[in-house]
Amino acid sequence: MLSKGQGKTMGTYYMLLNALANERRIEEAEELWMEIFDRHMEYVPRMFFTRIITMYERNNMSEKLLEVFADMEELGVKPERLAVVKIAKTFMNMGMMEKYEKVLKKYPETEWEYRYRKGNRYRVRVPKSQYHELKLVNSVNCCSLLFPCCRGEFDTSR
Repeated sequence: MLSKGQGKTMGTYYMLLNALANERRIEEAEELWMEIFDRHMEYVPRMFFTRIITMYERNNMSEKLLEVFADMEELGVKPERLAVVKIAKTFMNMGMMEKYEKVLKKYPETEWEYRYRKGNRYRVRVPKSQYHELKLVNSVNCCSLLFPCCRGEFDTSR
């Protein structure tokens, strides 16, 4: 794609990274990610980090996911809520409960988030039901995305 005369912009890189991740071409996606990260370290948008974290989580590559999270913290990039949930889930699956709690406490769910459309930034209220929190189920070290049907609870007040 880049050799066909397409400009090397962040949008182009993201599109290519997304395509490689969706096709599960992990080695090529990692190579592109490292090229982007090395060349534009201070300017990498957090949606790139979220995409890489999602790719690693989907392919059960916990160590690499935590490396990306460490890079985010080192650069001072605040992760999106989706990335926080995936990172916490990884810590829980690895049995690191204190780090799991620390991540959820450090990056709490916010009421507002910024969305971007056609170069403009919009502040949008995030509904509480958009992201499901990870919880301990019956004090067992397992994780579950808590949907009311999975817990056996149904809230009829909504």
